[in-house]
Amino acid sequence: MGTRKHIDKYAAVQNNISSLQVGEKYNYKTLCSIFNIPYQSGTQKENTLEIFKLFFSWEKDKTKYVIKEIYDNPMPQPLTHKSDYTKHIEVSVLSMLTAGDPLYITPTDLAIECGFMNNYYKSFSYNRNALTNNLTKITRVIYKMNSLENIEHDIKTYVQVRKVVDAFFNQFYSYYSTYLKNSLISMSNRHQISFSEEYLIAFDEKWLNDNDEKYTKIASDEDKKKIKAAEDMVFQQMVSEGVLKARTRNALFKNFREWEKYYARLRSYYSEQYEWYKVQRQYKIETQNTITYSKEERRVAKEEIRNLSFEFARQYKNNVLWNKYFDLMAQIMISGTIIPEQIFDTILNEKVIDN
Repeated sequence: MGTRKHIDKYAAVQNNISSLQVGEKYNYKTLCSIFNIPYQSGTQKENTLEIFKLFFSWEKDKTKYVIKEIYDNPMPQPLTHKSDYTKHIEVSVLSMLTAGDPLYITPTDLAIECGFMNNYYKSFSYNRNALTNNLTKITRVIYKMNSLENIEHDIKTYVQVRKVVDAFFNQFYSYYSTYLKNSLISMSNRHQISFSEEYLIAFDEKWLNDNDEKYTKIASDEDKKKIKAAEDMVFQQMVSEGVLKARTRNALFKNFREWEKYYARLRSYYSEQYEWYKVQRQYKIETQNTITYSKEERRVAKEEIRNLSFEFARQYKNNVLWNKYFDLMAQIMISGTIIPEQIFDTILNEKVIDN
């Protein structure tokens, strides 16, 4: 899966996906022709179909593939650094653990601790309007647009930029959550740690600034049943009302605006039914052996993950402008080479985007 040929197939599909039509039937040979990739059988065909799954879904009709959905944001491109991820994540995770003392941490916070991204990612992922506004201003500069004279074009620009922002977060979330969880599973299989996915229930907003346990609890088995039932009920209700277009809860992660609507109603339900302020998914990670790493070892491990993440996040081949935006967001939320307050001045000085 990590070969150069595999990555080239990914790029070929990405560059030609606009030629595919939902509802149309294609045989495998035709699909290969559309995407300009070799027509192969056996294991190579299986590998090619795995690439197709990252971009679209289908149903089989005898030998034909009936296209059901073409994803707005494809799944991440396979990289060749899987063993590197686990090796470096191990150092960060084990450095945080003490034998017999379980660590409760959200996947996003753990990813930050491991070096996948910085706190700007966490802030902007829930405040995408601010990031979109900044990037829209940048676009105006690039195209020398005057928003007072061209309001309609300006609105269209904002909508397009928001698509870029959502695509960045969708792809990067899938990327870091996959590698992080796979690394934890690998560590568990080798008996370095034990881990499980738990829920933290908060009763008051004060828990955000106060670690006092009177404001929180770890969900019991009975609580987990309530959470699962609430998630399913609220989702099905919103789908039946036509509020959500997504047909599965996993699909909500591909559409941040739908996810916001869903999560707002879910929180309201928790509050009304159980007087819970918030329910947050966490990892519970434990070890039986305390392992100590030097400060330099921890720094290097985090830096290596940051470099791999930066490599992934800035590679977008849709078009030149999107690629520049991805590169810019990667510099803000991963490498930290640009801080948000400097964005506009940086662009004006042509340090990031130049023709």
